[in-house]
Amino acid sequence: MKKKQLLIVSEGSLANNYSGGAITAQNIIKSLYQKYEITSVSLLIDHKKININKNKLLNNRKINFEFLYKKKIKENFFKKIKKIFFLYEKDLFFGNFFSQEIKKILFKKKFDLIICYHWEAIAACAKVKDIKKIALYGDPLHQVINSRIDFSDNIITKCISYLKIKRVARISANLLSNFDKNFAFSKGHSRDFLKYNVKSGYIQTPIENKKKLKLINNDTLRILHLGHLRGTISINSFKYMLFNFIPELIKILGNQKIEINVVGPYSKHMFNAFPQLKNEIRKYKFIKFIGPVFPVEKAFLKNDLLLVCNEISLGVRIRILTAFSFGLPVITNKSNKFGIPEIKNLNNCLVGNNAKQLAKKCLLIKNNPKIRKIISKNSNQLQKKKFSFSNFESFVSTFV
Repeated sequence: MKKKQLLIVSEGSLANNYSGGAITAQNIIKSLYQKYEITSVSLLIDHKKININKNKLLNNRKINFEFLYKKKIKENFFKKIKKIFFLYEKDLFFGNFFSQEIKKILFKKKFDLIICYHWEAIAACAKVKDIKKIALYGDPLHQVINSRIDFSDNIITKCISYLKIKRVARISANLLSNFDKNFAFSKGHSRDFLKYNVKSGYIQTPIENKKKLKLINNDTLRILHLGHLRGTISINSFKYMLFNFIPELIKILGNQKIEINVVGPYSKHMFNAFPQLKNEIRKYKFIKFIGPVFPVEKAFLKNDLLLVCNEISLGVRIRILTAFSFGLPVITNKSNKFGIPEIKNLNNCLVGNNAKQLAKKCLLIKNNPKIRKIISKNSNQLQKKKFSFSNFESFVSTFV
């Protein structure tokens, strides 16, 4: 029987192991390639042209890869000011400049379904007609802007954000209205566009099943902080860990040994720009900046727990779901229940409302093997049951 043809359009490089978006795009393809004939189109904006061995990408899976490049035009001061008050789709999403190239791909080959993941891909395919298409998204852009209002100290940034936020939401809703169906990977964001008469469903993010790790008792409590320290959530989590969580952890653990491993790309410029960060880090010799680890899975195997302590309620945390796939216990701020409502305290995860509670949960993981075993088992089962490739493949099959 001939396989159905899927066109999967995503934004950014598929090779980025520290971007939740890139990992999700990879996993969408991985979950579907056995059942369907896949053509993957990556929209690369302001990327240098890269030589990618298409046969080796995504572990030699037989997939047709297309990489489309565009360079953003530098804006002058007056255009930037104009965009604050008069914002249009072409100003917000660069993806619509790929529309003609997407249409050329559709002209060459007949597809049964287009799957667009995230906003630039959604913008690129919004005007495509006469084919079934679904839109998948993570963080809505207006909610990203909203998070800057709450956590920025810059008055100018706050004012500009207030002016833009409603217009950005309306433009995003208008794009989604061009699709047969659209779905949020974060349960909390599935309701964001109802006021614009656009309904979104909720679909669990596909995560690759991993071999469950063996939990080992250690004298030293090894805490993993994972993420690219340029992203909104990763920076927010790191700062909260440094200024709020660590002081509470020291009070609770006393003289017990601690090791905090910060894994992921980081920029020295960030620390130079914030002297208070540098000064605080110097206090704690147990913080180790590991940098990027490839493959990223190695980071999960060398720690006792994953700490995700962002205060911002935004999107779904791929690092949490990946930890679940290994059965690595996760300690998280309650904010992450917004994106992953399946999280249950003392069942598949340990959830804290503040820094003191998070620190106490660490002690629970260290000193209570029974709780640790329960958390590990239940989180792993949750991932396999609801956040699996097979679950996502079944979801897509309803549209083909």
